[in-house]
Amino acid sequence: MHMLLAVSKKIMDLIVYRSAGI
Repeated sequence: MHMLLAVSKKIMDLIVYRSAGI
């Protein structure tokens, strides 16, 4: 597995959480 995928997923999750207002 590429570490970039894991990092990207974490960043995406953070963006989603921020957008949700959590």
